[in-house]
Amino acid sequence: MGQDGALKTHDMLQETENGKIGMDGCDLNQEPECDRDTFSEESGGSIGGHENEEADELVGAIGVDDVMKLTFDTEEEAGEFYNLYAKLSGFGIRKSNAKRDADGISRFRKWVCCCEGYRNEKWFNYEDRKKEAKPVTRTGCEACFRVKYDIESVKYVVTRFVMEHNHPLASEASVQHIRSHRKVSDAEYAQAKSLKLVGARICQITKHFVIKAGGYSNVGFCIKDLYNRMDEERRKDILNGDAEGALGFLAVKKDADDMFFYKYHVDNEGRLVRLFWADSKSRVNFSVFGDVLVFDTTYQTNKYRKPLVVLAGVNNHLNSTIFGCALLSDERIETYE
Repeated sequence: MGQDGALKTHDMLQETENGKIGMDGCDLNQEPECDRDTFSEESGGSIGGHENEEADELVGAIGVDDVMKLTFDTEEEAGEFYNLYAKLSGFGIRKSNAKRDADGISRFRKWVCCCEGYRNEKWFNYEDRKKEAKPVTRTGCEACFRVKYDIESVKYVVTRFVMEHNHPLASEASVQHIRSHRKVSDAEYAQAKSLKLVGARICQITKHFVIKAGGYSNVGFCIKDLYNRMDEERRKDILNGDAEGALGFLAVKKDADDMFFYKYHVDNEGRLVRLFWADSKSRVNFSVFGDVLVFDTTYQTNKYRKPLVVLAGVNNHLNSTIFGCALLSDERIETYE
């Protein structure tokens, strides 16, 4: 078929993946294994298990020689190609470790079938086991896809491609539940975020997508994926400016108020872990009414999931007065001190 033909087939695979792949139900309360309960008993042991004849024809048109001629600009592009191929074929993939040079460029990258390897025997030999061991899902499958960075062409070239599997493949209706093929799209996340801001819970948001799509068979992700995406984006928001914005605001307060005091600590990765602040009025009140100090902690009720400590007391009118506030990373004694 040649490289042009293989690239054309790659584009056709993309179109087929966007418009032809079917979906089935998903247990929203369980994180399924990459291959557990997804294999079709009628699919045999090679490429198949699909009712979509066009997809089967396209996948069957790709041979080892054709794939070995492909080149990719980035390793992400190579991974997307193999993940597309895996989805249309009926199996999931995992990414292995890569060796990188001093510039951070990975010299090679390898993706393997999710059934690659075997489970360690120690997990079967527990003497005091309290519950049944998880089903065996690793079969030692040798299917893989490996690319290497070529310095001369400044591209990633394919160095190994194994098509054969030693296990049945997933049916078209089940393949979307394999871990490497489940994804919350940007549009779905934007809609979920809007619903979250007006007070909807994650489980309610998931049900909204199910009803809107016409059933679990048309969603394409489970509740665990939505939880993970929301948490991932929350961490990005915090990392990309919330901490710097808070410290900048406190610095401005310090310029306007000589008695304003704040102190913070960062961890090894440069993330803000503890923050304390008190303005001039709070410090004056503490100097006069600080004989009795009371503090109350909210248990991770804010979006940063950090305890908020409010240091308070009582003034001469028996009214509550605030001496200072702090955001902590945890509730250990050392942190409070």
